[in-house]
Amino acid sequence: MRTIEYIRVNVDNHVFYLGKEKGAYVFVGSEGKEFEEIYQFFGEKNITYVKGVKKDFQDAIQQFEAYYSGRLRRFDLPIAYTGTPFQLAVWEELQHIPYGETITYKQLAKSLKKEKAVRAIASAVGKNPLLVLVPCHRVLGSDGKLRGYRGGLAMKQALLAQEQR
Repeated sequence: MRTIEYIRVNVDNHVFYLGKEKGAYVFVGSEGKEFEEIYQFFGEKNITYVKGVKKDFQDAIQQFEAYYSGRLRRFDLPIAYTGTPFQLAVWEELQHIPYGETITYKQLAKSLKKEKAVRAIASAVGKNPLLVLVPCHRVLGSDGKLRGYRGGLAMKQALLAQEQR
């Protein structure tokens, strides 16, 4: 049985749901979806969700505040992924996209040496359980336009604009 502690936080008028297990962050969810998203990733059965205590999440709250104020360019929090080996490779590669820069799904596929797997890579990007912490918002369509984002395109656009300041 897995136990995931979670907390709802509001940082710079953005609401996030943070989840961690055994001291590592396993989930960052977006406003308005509460458990809908976390159930997608971890299911409802065999998992106990425990309302966290704000002080236990203070490291993440401080880093989110620093990120949104422009003082932090890279998160330094313990994270733990749950996914397939392919997804893990994609999510790991996302962390190499520099702050304030974007790449296309095609470029991401090339960096993973999987040029013919663009759709599978896009699917893995969309299943990233750690919004913002693992910067999937920095990936664009091959035409340079915004494509799907679990937090919504408005959030993706806001994150990219934040990083451009």
